[in-house]
Amino acid sequence: MRDSFLLFILLCSVCILSGQPLRYSYEPAVNVGKIFKHTSRFTAPINGLSVGGELNTNFHTMGKHDWHEWTGYPTFGLKVSYYSFGDQQTFGSAVGFCPNVSFRFFQQSRFIAHARVGGGLALVTRPFTLWDNAFNDATSSYLNNITSVRLGVGYEISNHWDILLSGSFTHYSNGASTLPNLGINVVAVNLGIRYRPNPWKKADFLRRDSLPTASKRIGVSLEYGMNFRPSGTSGGARYPGYIVNVMATRMLGRGNRLSAGFGYEFSGNVYNFMNHIELFDTQKERWNNASRITFLAQDEVIWGNFSFVVVIGAYLSRSFGQQFPVFEKLGYRYYFNLGGTAKAHMGIYLKAHKAIAENITYSVGINF
Repeated sequence: MRDSFLLFILLCSVCILSGQPLRYSYEPAVNVGKIFKHTSRFTAPINGLSVGGELNTNFHTMGKHDWHEWTGYPTFGLKVSYYSFGDQQTFGSAVGFCPNVSFRFFQQSRFIAHARVGGGLALVTRPFTLWDNAFNDATSSYLNNITSVRLGVGYEISNHWDILLSGSFTHYSNGASTLPNLGINVVAVNLGIRYRPNPWKKADFLRRDSLPTASKRIGVSLEYGMNFRPSGTSGGARYPGYIVNVMATRMLGRGNRLSAGFGYEFSGNVYNFMNHIELFDTQKERWNNASRITFLAQDEVIWGNFSFVVVIGAYLSRSFGQQFPVFEKLGYRYYFNLGGTAKAHMGIYLKAHKAIAENITYSVGINF
């Protein structure tokens, strides 16, 4: 998991920095919040507030590429964060590295409304262990995924300084690559400032007389993915799972693609568990009960060759140990042009049921 995440973050960084005029800012913030129990299975007591800080280095798009303008000149960032989860004995603290993208609304005003989403890696200091920290059923590994969403307001004090007030949701988990893994979810209030060493003006944003129109044709997306998950015990072996998705796609705008279709999932951990307890009489029955047919609806926000993906899915079949019938995925893709309308992509997704992670899937695919 570590090497794949580092490769993905490197690709994000290449997308962030390539071809950008040198327009940047620094955004420190103080965060105060609390872990909330998102499921009755979360049995560890929650004592005290979660308090932390962060520094986000922002790289501002200025219109060098067409997609800068049609996506509203988004800002890409690299965030380093720290959270103390209140109960140091059980949950400890976390240090995170989180590439992100943010948007500002009301571009013509000194009043700021902004949104930010990001994902990366975090180091958690007190994961679950049977011999030392058996009460922590939220995280079971030192290395975890961090997913962060923020929405807030602010005011431009001067050309150099902004003040920002936000609300945020931050999720830590390893995607059930080890167990237990209910995940740590922190809801917080954030107070920060933004400093621009080299301020810019409205006239510095490059604008074009005309922009290319989005193609309205129906396309096809094929995707293959793989994940690893243990059968159900802490420290147990991890088994591979597979997905195959086929979807029809259509651009809703220059930077937004909607897709819908069907998928097949095979859960290797479920199949091996049924073999272990000799459930069902034949291998075919076990295979069928480790398989799922899904319906998928996907929205993709595109920035050049990089995109952020939100998927809502529903199971069309029933299988052994199947969870809540609706699931969600958050992920990222990076595209490679193959010529014509064909593009290959590689991606990474965090799949969850009601905010409880099931797996982290790595995928490759093609759109045409």
